[in-house]
Amino acid sequence: MAERSSLERTLASVMRRGVPEHVLAGCGADRALLENVAHLVQEVMPETNLTVATVEKVGEVYTLRLPCATPEMRVSLAQLREIEAYSPFRIIDICVRGGEHACVVLQVATEQRALVFSEVDIVRIKRKRV
Repeated sequence: MAERSSLERTLASVMRRGVPEHVLAGCGADRALLENVAHLVQEVMPETNLTVATVEKVGEVYTLRLPCATPEMRVSLAQLREIEAYSPFRIIDICVRGGEHACVVLQVATEQRALVFSEVDIVRIKRKRV
């Protein structure tokens, strides 16, 4: 896939549309987070299409789906990590579902969900000698 020219990137960033109002209508206090995450995904992966995004809430988790605008979208691990780094405690999972209508799917915790994290301490590393 050929690199986009700087003019194309500039025009794309100026002409990008936001997430439709009806998509974020039921998000309550989490609206700003979901909108910011959606904009971040589009910034990191310009091939996503915010205008047809969907959000659904099940329990204490929102599922944000951002369809791909082009069939040849390429997603790297660095891009997924950049998105996760925005809010590592609230972004639970990110995946790309392929097929005819590929999309980026994010699971985002609600404000009410308890934060879950763990720590691992390495106390000792021992090499086995043969």
